Amino acid sequence: MQTIYNLHNFVAPLPPHVVKQWQQLSVTKTVDDQHCIYRQGVQATEVYQILSGEVRLCNYSEDGKELVFGQFKAGDCFGEVALIDGLPRACHAIASGQTTIGILSKKNFHMLYDKYPEISKQLNLMLVHRLRLLWQYSEDACTLNLHQRIARVLLRLRHSHGEVGADGIYWISTSHEEIGRMLGASRQSVSKELKQLEVEGLINVQYGKIFVLDPNALHETYESLVGQDQITPIYNPSS
Repeated sequence: MQTIYNLHNFVAPLPPHVVKQWQQLSVTKTVDDQHCIYRQGVQATEVYQILSGEVRLCNYSEDGKELVFGQFKAGDCFGEVALIDGLPRACHAIASGQTTIGILSKKNFHMLYDKYPEISKQLNLMLVHRLRLLWQYSEDACTLNLHQRIARVLLRLRHSHGEVGADGIYWISTSHEEIGRMLGASRQSVSKELKQLEVEGLINVQYGKIFVLDPNALHETYESLVGQDQITPIYNPSS
C-alpha cells in the first residue's frame, strides 16, 4: 500500500506566503449534514477546501441510487477541475455531518493561479495522483469480484479513515450501505461478503464500525490481486 500525505490537498504544500494569500481571499462557511455544496451540471464559480468535517462526491442513478466517488476529509480540496476546464460540474458535493469549508471564488483562483506557478505544479501532482486512484478503481471493477473489491476498500480505508484503539487495533467508522455506495453494490451483498471476511478472521463487524483484526493477512491475501500496490491518502503522516 502506497500512502500519500496531502493527496487531495494542493494548498498546504504551497509556499507559506501563497497559502496565506489563499486563506485571506477565501470565505469560510459552515453547512449542515447532507447540505449540497454544488450539484452536477451547474457551472463552477468556486473552489473549496475542507476545514473541518467531511464531503462526499457522488452521483445518482435514475432510481435514486447513490454512487460515491470519494469521501474527503479536513484539508482536502475539491471543485478545482471545473474551474480549470470550464465544463459543468461532473458530480454532486454533499456534506457528511456538519462541515466547515473555505471557499475561493473563480476570479481569485485564476488570479492566484496566474500569479504563482507553484499552484499549477501542486495541482498537476494532485490530479495525477487522482488519475492513479481512478485507474486503480477501474482495474478493480473490471477484474475482481465483489468480495475482493470490498477487502481492498477496507485496506484503503484503514489507512485513510481508520482510527486506532488503545489495544492497537484499527477500526473504520462506516456502514454496509456506505461501502455499497462506493462499489455500486447492494447492502445485502456487502453484508454477505463482510460476513465471509469475519469467518476468515480478518475483521470484526460491529454497529457502524469495522475492526481490522489481521491487517497483515488482509494485505497478503488481497493487496496484489492486480499486480501492484494500491495508493491511498493518509491524514496523519506518522500513521
